[in-house]
Amino acid sequence: MRTTVIVTILLILAAFPASMQATILSSRGAGDPSPGMDARALGMGGVSVSLASPHHIGLMNPASLIYTDVTRLLVQGSFKRSRFEDLSGRADFQDANFNAFIFFVPLGSGIGFSTALYPLSDINYFHESAGKNDDVNVLETVEGDGGLNNFSMGLSFGLTRFFSLGFDFRYIFGKFLEAWKIDYPDNDFNNTMDKFYTWNRGFTVRMGFILKPFSSLTLGGVYSPALGIKNETDTYFEGFGQSSETLKGSIRLPDKWILGLSHDFGNWMTAGIEIANRDWSRFEINGEPLEHGCRVLRVSAGLELFSHRDQDAPYLKKVSYRIGYSTQPYFVTDLYENEFREQWLTLGLGIPLFMDASEFNLAFGFGRRGSLEKNQFAENLFRVTLSFTGSEKWFSRRY
Repeated sequence: MRTTVIVTILLILAAFPASMQATILSSRGAGDPSPGMDARALGMGGVSVSLASPHHIGLMNPASLIYTDVTRLLVQGSFKRSRFEDLSGRADFQDANFNAFIFFVPLGSGIGFSTALYPLSDINYFHESAGKNDDVNVLETVEGDGGLNNFSMGLSFGLTRFFSLGFDFRYIFGKFLEAWKIDYPDNDFNNTMDKFYTWNRGFTVRMGFILKPFSSLTLGGVYSPALGIKNETDTYFEGFGQSSETLKGSIRLPDKWILGLSHDFGNWMTAGIEIANRDWSRFEINGEPLEHGCRVLRVSAGLELFSHRDQDAPYLKKVSYRIGYSTQPYFVTDLYENEFREQWLTLGLGIPLFMDASEFNLAFGFGRRGSLEKNQFAENLFRVTLSFTGSEKWFSRRY
């Protein structure tokens, strides 16, 4: 039965349509940064690096994985919808995809192995404008697609029962596509199109720790160093004829650190806070800094009710109920250096299955980015994230 359910979940996630539209701001830098979190963390407002539980695995902190003593697999998908507003009107965009996979195996003797695949950024925008050039109707369009992805293999070490370390060895890859098109709908002029395909690849490492000074208190942290990514851009020109060229370049992602703290109140509640920092003014494309990039300082807080499994409790008290809040500036400012403030209110559920060996996690996010009064731009954001975690006991953990 478990195999049937896992296959069903994979089919549901695969049935999500490919990305249709994301924020217009995804045209900046390497695209709209993805949260890179599992549904449990998203339901708690982004609290993630200090969550170390035998019932869950997460994407953010490799050191937290060693606290589960069974083999676990997580698959995840999400649906996002945004309503973009500016002074000229509004438009709706939506995006749905399979967006995370992580597999963890405890090897015994306080060592665990993991592998994960998830997106780091999303480029998905479309802009169309109509006008006249010397009394000739002209339709101009620009669209982008793609993003960066993470494939990693990691090791987790439970050095003592109170302290663990983890390392992810990460391969960062992805394709950017941008197409510029000019059409002359009412004339016989030649339409033109320029396409830019950029292929990116790079290697880096991420380090994390978990410290439990008391059984009810957990401190967690993650550090990702700055990363240089090599790329090649294939350019195709279509108009009176066709031509192409290939250019080599690079992008540089700034370093990032995250610190978090969580506290367990018996078996009925976990509360957590988290701070994450990344300075996007240090992002570079071919050695040039990102225009209007800014420092992003995220502050998150979240609660989880019935966070610990009591085998004798009624089923509804085994379900985890989550709420959270986060606030941060977006990674670029507007043309006048005003930040786009982004805020999220989140809700979540953790639904245990198969005698608590597996779990559905569901997270809802309601967000707002920017301000019509301050930025002449605003987005109302809605996000649903669904994950399924299955488990089997392969090895026993020993210290």
